[in-house]
Amino acid sequence: MRNLVDLVAFEIGQEYENRKGKYEVLEIEGDAMRIRWGDGEEITTSVTMQSHIINQIRYNLEHPSLNKSTPPRKERLSPKGWHLVLR
Repeated sequence: MRNLVDLVAFEIGQEYENRKGKYEVLEIEGDAMRIRWGDGEEITTSVTMQSHIINQIRYNLEHPSLNKSTPPRKERLSPKGWHLVLR
């Protein structure tokens, strides 16, 4: 069974995918990495966080029966709007 804290061996110039979509690794310095999505948006994030996201996606794909989630329900917070709360 895969450990969810295993770090992915990211490489500069390679493509990976998180919940937002595919991205290219532009640079890595320590635990910080700069990434760019296909739409041109760039951010600095951490190797640890992106590794956790990728490992969680892999785990969910390998264990689909464990991913039964309840759809969110709406709960009124104030007259200004709605807040989504997961059950």
